[in-house]
Amino acid sequence: KQNIIQPIYGQYEQLSPKGKFLSTAFVGFTTSRFTVSTTIQIAKYFGAAFIISEVLNSAGILENIMNGGDDDDDDDNTMKLLKQNISTKVNECRLFVREHFLNVEKMKLKFDECLEKDRVGTLGFTT
Repeated sequence: KQNIIQPIYGQYEQLSPKGKFLSTAFVGFTTSRFTVSTTIQIAKYFGAAFIISEVLNSAGILENIMNGGDDDDDDDNTMKLLKQNISTKVNECRLFVREHFLNVEKMKLKFDECLEKDRVGTLGFTT
């Protein structure tokens, strides 16, 4: 990783302020295009999964699955364990997203740190 980044960073450091601004603006533009299109695709899949789960819930299929369908104790315990594991993982994902992506203070500190390191590059990337 360092063998790839070091030469690129060395070339970047040799650029004029305008060159740094333009190159980081280009990288920011292409990154944002990729990120937005990927996010839209993910939102479509999660939206479809949500709609399917709502339809299954309205039809009573999810309730039947959650209740185990029959009164067998093994199935009941398995469903309870499955339900607990799913809710634990969903909560972990929620907390991860909140901590890493929705933490305004962390984003502000990182932005300020980047501004101190390379003001022109940071402004170009965010343009």
